[in-house]
Amino acid sequence: MNNKHNIEFKKTITIFFLGFICVILLIHAYTLTIDLNERGKEKEKILKEYRLYKSLCNEAKDNNSGGAK
Repeated sequence: MNNKHNIEFKKTITIFFLGFICVILLIHAYTLTIDLNERGKEKEKILKEYRLYKSLCNEAKDNNSGGAK
């Protein structure tokens, strides 16, 4: 009878431990998703700034070439 309780206790501890690991993995996945989302927003901001910079450079080139003619 004692052996049966020991096996049940080990099963309970194992299930609890696996559940705990699953919770940790879910929290990690959630924080990783938030981090990647923030990086995506940052990347979009950098791309917008780069496009603005390129358009200003092209406009300056057009103005300089037009004045030189």
